Amino acid sequence: MVSIETLRLIMRPLKVKDARHLYLLNQDEKVLKYTGDVPFENIESARIFLENYDQYKEFKVGRMAVIRKIDGIFLGWCGLKYNIAIDEYDLGFRFFRQFWNMGYATESAISVVEYGFNSQNIPLS
Repeated sequence: MVSIETLRLIMRPLKVKDARHLYLLNQDEKVLKYTGDVPFENIESARIFLENYDQYKEFKVGRMAVIRKIDGIFLGWCGLKYNIAIDEYDLGFRFFRQFWNMGYATESAISVVEYGFNSQNIPLS
């Protein structure tokens, strides 16, 4: 999986070193409100999740860390996920609340969708 760059962001595959960020992000109930997900129990459970994350290898897409170019801050994640059970891709994102309403979700979502359609030839349904 490649990295994607926009005007303000660098998006790269999630790494095990991102476990602390994912753990903290999922501790915010407002961030998880509409996801159906539950918070990670601890940083170790986030690390195990990342160690076993197979979307990149299996489907050449996946959730990506969203990093702000100007200062290198981890803002959240955005990316496509393939669901084999229903043969569909979904677009998802989560950002720390202090970065909401700044256009980061839109900017990153547009870029990963373009990557999926243009570089990975994901079919339009």
